[in-house]
Amino acid sequence: MLKITLRGIRAHVARLVLTALVVLMGVSFIVSVQVLTDTQRDGVADAFTEVGKGIDAVVRSTDTIPSQFGGPPKRAPVADDVLTVARSAPGARLVVGAVSEQTRLIGPDGTPIDPPIGGGPLLALNWIDDPQLSQWHIVDGAPPTGDRDVAIDAGIAEDRGLAVGSAVSVPAAAGAEAFRVSGIARFGTARNYQGASAVLFATPTAQRLFVAPGKFTFLLASAKPGTTPDDLVASLRRTIGVNRQAQVLSGEAWLKETADAISQILAIVNSFLQAFGYVGLFVATFIIYNTFSIVVAQ
Repeated sequence: MLKITLRGIRAHVARLVLTALVVLMGVSFIVSVQVLTDTQRDGVADAFTEVGKGIDAVVRSTDTIPSQFGGPPKRAPVADDVLTVARSAPGARLVVGAVSEQTRLIGPDGTPIDPPIGGGPLLALNWIDDPQLSQWHIVDGAPPTGDRDVAIDAGIAEDRGLAVGSAVSVPAAAGAEAFRVSGIARFGTARNYQGASAVLFATPTAQRLFVAPGKFTFLLASAKPGTTPDDLVASLRRTIGVNRQAQVLSGEAWLKETADAISQILAIVNSFLQAFGYVGLFVATFIIYNTFSIVVAQ
């Protein structure tokens, strides 16, 4: 029996190799998906821990607006009058308006600069000149101050060969708008926004392009020394009141909520990719069954 088996293997080496390869591919795909999504999930948790340093409270709108392509609804913008009132809250060291929206960037040659495969989205942010509420800092050039200035993260600059003075453009409602790279920025010691690529504009420009003049995606607040984050949240709630359609939550709760939402998306992607792996294993099982049926018949 052993001699017959070895003779059959020698006679059909290609069939044996292909069968083993199909099984290996199916199992490897499922294992790779599990490792990838687990790594991304841990990366999201670590990233938001870094992003949230110094953020004691967040103010956002209670209203939601439908998102494009049938996705989950997103928060409506926060008006600048809420920012004005929030800055008067006792215990607040600083309250700033933040713009954070997805965008696209077009290089000097007219081709889109897309984030790397497997990386995060390309975010349009406003430049916040406070090291506690924003860890962005310029490593070459200058921060964006003019209406045609943009700072890009070091990852985009290094990967795409861009430098201070490079011409880029951003899609807008009235067509692509041209900008000049005024500076190269890093987020702490990282090349980008903890996995997501980013371009940073002066606040009025970011509002005009991605939200609306005088409005923000949300507000970020830090507490004075001796004021706890919970005390600041309570103070902001009392100061803003209930008639401004604004919700105040701690920075920790906001970051956890955002990270959980991303983890849910990763779980959906994981299930989708695993389905392909199981299809591959089913095909491998079918091939093995037919192969052994032929071998037995022979």
